[in-house]
Amino acid sequence: MTIPLPDCAGTYVLLLEACRWHKLPIGRFGQLVLEPGCYLYVGSAFGPGGLRARVGRRLQRGKPLRWHIDYLREHTRLVAVWYACDEQVREAAWVGAVAGMGGITVPLPGFGATDHPGQTHLFHSRRCPRLREFEEQLQGRQVPPVQGWQVEA
Repeated sequence: MTIPLPDCAGTYVLLLEACRWHKLPIGRFGQLVLEPGCYLYVGSAFGPGGLRARVGRRLQRGKPLRWHIDYLREHTRLVAVWYACDEQVREAAWVGAVAGMGGITVPLPGFGATDHPGQTHLFHSRRCPRLREFEEQLQGRQVPPVQGWQVEA
């Protein structure tokens, strides 16, 4: 799969679809009960290759399971990626925006946020939200414009 994202630093949200129930072992967290619906994972990309490299790694299957999101990716389908190029760390603002959308729940507190105790970077919704809903939640947070990449089914 070609990743049509820029190689800039920035923040992203992966929208992942789960079609069936599944129990996933997630390192020290124990198990995540994966239920059907849309999972939203907030991450950042400040290393070499920026967004293209980081999201590209997140999309690979069959690789060693190193990060929390790697466990989830093995059992979900990528639906879309929302992203923005930015040299500043914006994960907290993006996490707040996702959490503020309607119908959002936290399936496993602390997931993907070992560097931010008490937070989570993973959310669940029965349906995948639209980019516009996310942009509305970001209003007033002084963040760069968000782009969206819709993955073809």
